[in-house]
Amino acid sequence: MILPKETPYKDRLHSYYLIFENFVVAMQEEIGSGCIYCRSARQSHRVHFLPDALGRCVVRNRGQPPRTYHQLGEVINAFKVLPFIVSVYYLNRAAVEFWGQLASRQIVKKPVAGVNPTSLEDMVERHKAEQFSGLFDITTANGGGGLLFFKDGVLVGGSYAWGRGGLSPSKSDYRRLIDLVADERCTLEIGRFTPPDV
Repeated sequence: MILPKETPYKDRLHSYYLIFENFVVAMQEEIGSGCIYCRSARQSHRVHFLPDALGRCVVRNRGQPPRTYHQLGEVINAFKVLPFIVSVYYLNRAAVEFWGQLASRQIVKKPVAGVNPTSLEDMVERHKAEQFSGLFDITTANGGGGLLFFKDGVLVGGSYAWGRGGLSPSKSDYRRLIDLVADERCTLEIGRFTPPDV
Protein backbone atom coordinates (compact mmCIF):
# COMPACT_ATOMS: atom_id res chain seq x y z
CA MET A 1 0.00 0.00 0.00
CA ILE A 2 1.36 3.43 -0.95
CA LEU A 3 1.95 5.76 2.03
CA PRO A 4 3.00 9.40 2.33
CA LYS A 5 6.75 10.01 2.63
CA GLU A 6 6.25 12.62 5.35
CA THR A 7 7.11 11.76 8.95
CA PRO A 8 4.00 10.39 10.68
CA TYR A 9 2.21 12.61 13.20
CA LYS A 10 1.92 9.50 15.38
CA ASP A 11 3.73 6.23 14.77
CA ARG A 12 3.72 2.61 15.91
CA LEU A 13 0.68 2.69 18.21
CA HIS A 14 -0.72 -0.74 19.09
CA SER A 15 -4.39 -1.33 18.25
CA TYR A 16 -4.88 -3.16 21.55
CA TYR A 17 -4.90 0.20 23.32
CA LEU A 18 -7.22 2.01 20.90
CA ILE A 19 -10.98 2.31 20.58
CA PHE A 20 -10.83 3.09 16.90
CA GLU A 21 -13.92 5.26 16.45
CA ASN A 22 -12.82 7.43 19.40
CA PHE A 23 -9.30 7.59 18.00
CA VAL A 24 -10.59 8.91 14.65
CA VAL A 25 -12.54 11.67 16.43
CA ALA A 26 -9.45 12.56 18.48
CA MET A 27 -7.34 12.87 15.32
CA GLN A 28 -10.02 15.02 13.65
CA GLU A 29 -9.85 17.36 16.64
CA GLU A 30 -6.03 17.35 16.87
CA ILE A 31 -4.89 17.67 13.26
CA GLY A 32 -8.11 18.17 11.27
CA SER A 33 -7.38 16.08 8.19
CA GLY A 34 -5.15 13.14 7.39
CA CYS A 35 -5.01 9.38 7.15
CA ILE A 36 -4.69 6.59 9.67
CA TYR A 37 -2.69 3.58 8.48
CA CYS A 38 -3.34 0.27 10.22
CA ARG A 39 -1.04 -2.65 9.38
CA SER A 40 -1.13 -6.32 10.40
CA ALA A 41 0.46 -9.40 8.85
CA ARG A 42 -2.79 -10.25 7.02
CA GLN A 43 -4.47 -6.95 6.30
CA SER A 44 -3.89 -3.20 6.06
CA HIS A 45 -6.24 -0.20 6.12
CA ARG A 46 -5.80 3.44 5.14
CA VAL A 47 -8.57 5.57 6.67
CA HIS A 48 -8.82 9.14 5.30
CA PHE A 49 -10.54 11.83 7.34
CA LEU A 50 -11.50 15.50 7.28
CA PRO A 51 -12.41 17.60 10.34
CA ASP A 52 -16.11 16.80 10.03
CA ALA A 53 -16.28 13.77 7.76
CA LEU A 54 -14.79 10.43 6.86
CA GLY A 55 -13.13 10.24 3.45
CA ARG A 56 -12.76 7.25 1.17
CA CYS A 57 -10.95 4.37 2.94
CA VAL A 58 -9.07 1.40 1.54
CA VAL A 59 -8.44 -2.11 2.80
CA ARG A 60 -5.98 -4.57 1.37
CA ASN A 61 -5.88 -8.23 2.32
CA ARG A 62 -2.59 -10.00 1.69
CA GLY A 63 -2.42 -11.28 -1.89
CA GLN A 64 -5.56 -9.43 -3.02
CA PRO A 65 -6.16 -6.09 -4.77
CA PRO A 66 -7.26 -3.12 -2.62
CA ARG A 67 -10.92 -2.19 -2.26
CA THR A 68 -12.64 0.86 -0.83
CA TYR A 69 -15.23 1.45 1.88
CA HIS A 70 -16.88 4.51 3.43
CA GLN A 71 -17.85 3.45 6.96
CA LEU A 72 -15.69 2.54 9.95
CA GLY A 73 -17.47 -0.77 10.65
CA GLU A 74 -15.01 -2.79 8.58
CA VAL A 75 -11.88 -1.57 10.36
CA ILE A 76 -13.60 -1.65 13.78
CA ASN A 77 -14.47 -5.33 13.25
CA ALA A 78 -10.92 -6.05 12.05
CA PHE A 79 -9.54 -4.52 15.27
CA LYS A 80 -11.47 -7.14 17.25
CA VAL A 81 -9.64 -10.07 15.65
CA LEU A 82 -6.28 -8.80 14.36
CA PRO A 83 -3.42 -6.93 16.05
CA PHE A 84 -2.57 -3.76 14.12
CA ILE A 85 0.28 -1.29 14.30
CA VAL A 86 -1.19 2.17 13.72
CA SER A 87 0.36 5.33 12.27
CA VAL A 88 -1.22 8.72 11.54
CA TYR A 89 -0.22 11.14 8.77
CA TYR A 90 -1.30 14.75 8.47
CA LEU A 91 -2.72 15.48 5.00
CA ASN A 92 -4.15 18.82 3.93
CA ARG A 93 -7.67 18.89 2.51
CA ALA A 94 -6.58 18.65 -1.14
CA ALA A 95 -4.25 15.77 -0.32
CA VAL A 96 -7.02 13.84 1.48
CA GLU A 97 -9.11 14.00 -1.69
CA PHE A 98 -6.14 12.99 -3.86
CA TRP A 99 -5.03 10.09 -1.65
CA GLY A 100 -8.65 8.96 -1.39
CA GLN A 101 -8.77 8.67 -5.18
CA LEU A 102 -5.59 6.60 -5.10
CA ALA A 103 -7.32 4.14 -2.79
CA SER A 104 -9.23 2.31 -5.48
CA ARG A 105 -6.47 2.29 -8.11
CA GLN A 106 -4.27 -0.65 -8.93
CA ILE A 107 -0.65 0.46 -8.79
CA VAL A 108 1.78 -1.66 -10.78
CA LYS A 109 5.32 -0.83 -9.69
CA LYS A 110 8.52 -1.88 -11.36
CA PRO A 111 11.99 -1.26 -9.93
CA VAL A 112 14.51 0.77 -11.86
CA ALA A 113 18.26 0.66 -11.20
CA GLY A 114 19.99 3.41 -9.20
CA VAL A 115 19.16 6.87 -10.47
CA ASN A 116 21.10 10.13 -10.93
CA PRO A 117 19.72 13.69 -11.27
CA THR A 118 20.07 13.84 -15.05
CA SER A 119 18.40 10.50 -15.68
CA LEU A 120 15.61 11.34 -13.20
CA GLU A 121 14.81 14.64 -14.88
CA ASP A 122 14.96 12.98 -18.30
CA MET A 123 12.52 10.29 -17.16
CA VAL A 124 10.16 12.91 -15.70
CA GLU A 125 10.09 14.79 -19.01
CA ARG A 126 9.68 11.59 -21.05
CA HIS A 127 6.78 10.40 -18.91
CA LYS A 128 5.11 13.81 -19.17
CA ALA A 129 5.31 13.58 -22.96
CA GLU A 130 3.79 10.07 -22.82
CA GLN A 131 0.74 11.37 -20.88
CA PHE A 132 1.76 9.12 -17.98
CA SER A 133 -0.52 8.64 -14.97
CA GLY A 134 1.26 7.12 -12.02
CA LEU A 135 4.07 7.79 -9.59
CA PHE A 136 7.82 7.84 -9.17
CA ASP A 137 8.95 6.49 -5.78
CA ILE A 138 12.48 7.77 -5.05
CA THR A 139 13.98 6.30 -1.88
CA THR A 140 17.30 6.95 -0.13
CA ALA A 141 19.19 4.31 1.86
CA ASN A 142 17.68 5.59 5.13
CA GLY A 143 14.10 5.55 3.76
CA GLY A 144 13.82 9.25 2.89
CA GLY A 145 13.10 10.66 -0.54
CA GLY A 146 9.84 11.48 -2.23
CA LEU A 147 6.87 10.41 -4.31
CA LEU A 148 6.12 12.28 -7.54
CA PHE A 149 2.53 12.00 -8.80
CA PHE A 150 1.51 12.35 -12.46
CA LYS A 151 -1.92 12.65 -14.03
CA ASP A 152 -2.23 12.56 -17.82
CA GLY A 153 1.35 13.77 -18.20
CA VAL A 154 1.08 16.58 -15.62
CA LEU A 155 3.24 16.49 -12.49
CA VAL A 156 0.51 17.30 -9.97
CA GLY A 157 2.68 17.30 -6.86
CA GLY A 158 4.80 15.27 -4.52
CA SER A 159 5.00 13.77 -1.07
CA TYR A 160 8.42 14.45 0.46
CA ALA A 161 10.20 13.17 3.57
CA TRP A 162 10.85 16.77 4.68
CA GLY A 163 7.36 17.99 3.74
CA ARG A 164 4.01 18.45 5.41
CA GLY A 165 0.58 17.89 3.94
CA GLY A 166 0.98 14.95 1.55
CA LEU A 167 0.75 16.69 -1.84
CA SER A 168 3.14 19.59 -2.39
CA PRO A 169 3.01 21.33 -5.80
CA SER A 170 6.15 23.33 -4.87
CA LYS A 171 8.91 23.53 -7.48
CA SER A 172 11.43 24.08 -4.69
CA ASP A 173 10.46 20.72 -3.13
CA TYR A 174 10.93 19.08 -6.54
CA ARG A 175 14.36 20.73 -6.96
CA ARG A 176 15.32 19.60 -3.45
CA LEU A 177 14.49 16.03 -4.45
CA ILE A 178 16.69 16.34 -7.56
CA ASP A 179 19.52 17.68 -5.37
CA LEU A 180 19.00 14.80 -2.94
CA VAL A 181 19.45 12.31 -5.78
CA ALA A 182 22.74 14.07 -6.62
CA ASP A 183 24.00 13.80 -3.04
CA GLU A 184 22.78 10.36 -1.97
CA ARG A 185 22.43 6.90 -3.45
CA CYS A 186 18.75 6.52 -4.38
CA THR A 187 16.55 3.87 -5.93
CA LEU A 188 13.55 4.49 -8.15
CA GLU A 189 10.34 2.55 -8.63
CA ILE A 190 7.81 3.62 -11.24
CA GLY A 191 4.15 2.82 -10.59
CA ARG A 192 1.39 3.08 -13.15
CA PHE A 193 -2.23 3.66 -12.15
CA THR A 194 -4.36 1.17 -14.06
CA PRO A 195 -7.27 1.68 -14.80
CA PRO A 196 -8.66 4.34 -14.69
CA ASP A 197 -6.31 7.26 -14.32
CA VAL A 198 -6.25 9.11 -11.04
